[in-house]
Order: sequence, then structure tokens, then C-alpha cells
Amino acid sequence: MCMKSKILIAVSLSLFVVLVITSCGDDDDAQENYFTTGAQQHPVTLAARIGPAIQMQNASGSTFYRHRIKFWDNGYSYVNNSVTGEGETVDFWLNTRSEALEPNNYILQLNNAEGGWGQIVQGIWANAANMDEREALVKGGLMRIQKDNDVYTISYDLELNGRIYTKLKGYYQGKLDMMEE
Repeated sequence: MCMKSKILIAVSLSLFVVLVITSCGDDDDAQENYFTTGAQQHPVTLAARIGPAIQMQNASGSTFYRHRIKFWDNGYSYVNNSVTGEGETVDFWLNTRSEALEPNNYILQLNNAEGGWGQIVQGIWANAANMDEREALVKGGLMRIQKDNDVYTISYDLELNGRIYTKLKGYYQGKLDMMEE
């Protein structure tokens, strides 16, 4: 075999190895963090648990815990322990029997002490009495929360009662650090 053939084979093998190594990463199947409002998809750039769980009692005297989870789109940033910016947010309040936010399939509907309720808002929290046309409460649906060490995987597919938004779908995988708001 001549020297040119050996060099050509060596270069070809090197290129093949580089191609295989760069095309077979673990992140090929990674899903992006997002939520949708109507037909628009928003990348989630910030997510947190807001404050500690709040212990509450329902009308029959049973104790439950309210957890608040919030997702911000790319219009926001977290600088100097403060969220700044403008864009879309999704704010969930989950009612659970545990003080810890446990992995589970949560059924979301208005005032469901066993599941929870959530709201999509622009800017700040609002309640049903002062909702504007871009805000909506969750009518029903499922939120699935999984946890591996300190990494949460949260997916949801929900029906809303909003004037504009009637569906909310989303996915998030990452840490949910505690934040005060």
C-alpha cells in the first residue's frame, strides 16, 4: 500500500470518528422548556417555587398544603435576587396533602383541595374578580410532576376559562429553587 493510500485511510477514519462523536450526544432527545398560550409557544427561561408551602384547612377541617410554582418566558431575567422584565408568566397553586412537593399526577380544577388550580397571567398575579382579557383560570386538566434528586420534570395540558386563552400546555425540566416574591 502506498503512502497516499495510508494517509487517505487515516484521514477518512479520523473524519468518521469525529462525525460519530459529535452526532451521538445525550442531548439529541432533550425537550425544550416551554409553555403555550393559544398558538404561541413561549420558551421558559426562569422557573421557581414561590415561598414555602402554606398550611391550610378546607371547609371540613382537613389540612392541606398550598404550593406555588411559577414559570417566566424569555421576556424576564433574574438579576440581584429580583425578577425583572415583561412578558408572559404561568402561575400555579397546587394543593397537596404533603408539605413537600411530591411527584404525582395532579388533577387541576378550580378550588380542588386535592389537586390545585393555576392561572396564566401577563405580568402580575390577579384573581378572578379583576382578570383582564389576557388572564385565565384553569378549568381542568392534568399536571404531572416527577422528581429525580433536585431536578423536576413537569408537564401539563390544561383547559382554561379565559376570554382569549382556552388551552395551556407546557413542559419544564430543571431545578425549582425557592424564591420570595
